[in-house]
Amino acid sequence: GFMVCGFGTPDSVRDLTWPSDVLAWIESRFGPYIPVVPTELLRSGKPEVILAAEKEHQARLVEIAVGLANHYQVEVLAINLMLTDHANHKLPQMELVHEAYLQSDADIGTLINSFSPDNVMLISDHGSSRLKGDFFLNVWLREHGYCTYLDHAPAQQAAAFNGILKDWLQYQKGWSGRSEKALRRLIRTVLPHMPKDAQRRFWAEIEKSIPFAESHVRLSTKPDYTRTTIFPGSLYSGLLYLNVVGREPTGVISPDERKATASKLRRELSEIREPDTAQPLFTNVFLSDELYAGPAASHAPDIVVDAYSSQWNIRTRQPAAHRGKVHSRYFVTFDNHRDFGWHSPNGVFVFAGPSFRCGQVVGENCLMDIPATLLHLYGVPLPMDWDGRVLVELLAPEMHGQPVRTQPGDAEQESVVGSAYSVEEADSIVRHLRALGYLD
Repeated sequence: GFMVCGFGTPDSVRDLTWPSDVLAWIESRFGPYIPVVPTELLRSGKPEVILAAEKEHQARLVEIAVGLANHYQVEVLAINLMLTDHANHKLPQMELVHEAYLQSDADIGTLINSFSPDNVMLISDHGSSRLKGDFFLNVWLREHGYCTYLDHAPAQQAAAFNGILKDWLQYQKGWSGRSEKALRRLIRTVLPHMPKDAQRRFWAEIEKSIPFAESHVRLSTKPDYTRTTIFPGSLYSGLLYLNVVGREPTGVISPDERKATASKLRRELSEIREPDTAQPLFTNVFLSDELYAGPAASHAPDIVVDAYSSQWNIRTRQPAAHRGKVHSRYFVTFDNHRDFGWHSPNGVFVFAGPSFRCGQVVGENCLMDIPATLLHLYGVPLPMDWDGRVLVELLAPEMHGQPVRTQPGDAEQESVVGSAYSVEEADSIVRHLRALGYLD
């Protein structure tokens, strides 16, 4: 068989196929292989240009996949189509998102007609929804005493303050030219010497149009772990970690306090309401032992918040100040939105072919059931430690006589800490994920 890396691959990496000569085979027939759409286009391109580039990229991947499948005469072809996901994230107009779905439908048709499979399993690992705005979990954690952030250095504070004043005076107040520069310089000079109440009123005025401007100037995005009880794991995930003594390098919570602190935080998070509907923001707030088991469970997040049924995106960092409007303190709608859609909990799956029965599925199933079902279809025993099950109720009647066979799972192994990428390659991945909105 063969494998070709796609989404998530650093654009500078050339070791991205197995066997290694597959890359030369691709480029001799299809030209230079580029695993992802350019980062800068995703970051700053016009929606129509982004859509055109993504459509062309996906259609080319399908063409390459069909060519390789025929060349290697494989029985199973698996391909990841990212167009609909990227369209929901980056395109503001729903008609453009619909166009992305139509293109994906055509690409799937090309795959089926060219590969001629007996069975087709179409899976999305999550759904998609549109966003109203952002909920700043980091600000909530800070103002509730859970997370303390380090101060910016004076030079960083000065640069951030200057940028916010420029934005506020030019775009909100209509000042320009020499007069704007002079006023900006005057404010920077005078404000630090004004009474504290006057400074608070000044920042309150700016924050009517630039949310959290004062804290953006004053604070970095890095927690002070010597004074932090709980910290977020990544930008959007809603994964929260307790700063436990003995587990974290500078822990402040004793292991005995861990459960009580997590339970208290869960109660408080569960009480947060959306500003427009008064519905709970989080569908669920999970404690670690409710989700995770196994030898690596001690490294799992202590709290997992589920806001995927909400139309408010969870943010755990504000790397830059943006114009917007605050709702109920922690909810913000920005003027220059960078993410128009996000993930929702339930994806779809469609099975077709002689191995499956017709009709609509009743009830819900787990993503982990898909590989189990695929293994069963091809007579491969299911590892006994696999979390999913074979969806036997969805198989054609003639398949029901085939018992689900199992085999021992892989022996537990210690995780290897390290990176297969150079610093430059890792930076490339981060830039691409940042352009798509996964990181910031």
